Amino acid sequence: MTQPARLVLKPTLQRSVLRLHPWIFSGAVARTDGDPQPGDSVLVCADDGTALGWAAYSPQSQIRARMWTYSADEPFTGDMIAQRVLAAHARRAGLWKQTNSARIVFSEADGLPGLIADQYGETVVMQLTTVGVERWRNEIVHSLAALPGVVSV
Repeated sequence: MTQPARLVLKPTLQRSVLRLHPWIFSGAVARTDGDPQPGDSVLVCADDGTALGWAAYSPQSQIRARMWTYSADEPFTGDMIAQRVLAAHARRAGLWKQTNSARIVFSEADGLPGLIADQYGETVVMQLTTVGVERWRNEIVHSLAALPGVVSV
């Protein structure tokens, strides 16, 4: 098995990740090990090598990585997308008694950095605003299409 690409943070700059902040700015990065491509999931590590979680890598952005998970033992998967979309939809279940239109996924707030999804009746409109979620486009569409009452995405 090949080693995953790693994003190693500068000393003391892992504090924001430990506090569950989802963004890693370019200035916090000491080095990148391996050859991650835009949108790849990378293992985020503290300067002492402690693995902190997984993030979507974006080498051209000032936000160099956006956290998917806060555990090294929990790499990001397509199943997680489905779980997080369902959980986001469930959190807004009370809205469907008042309206047929609502934001159902709100990016970092729902654990899916860069994904905005709004439901208008039977249609879901999504915005993919980061290279990380763009990599998961098919899984996202499938997860949104599986929501109750959704006919098109």
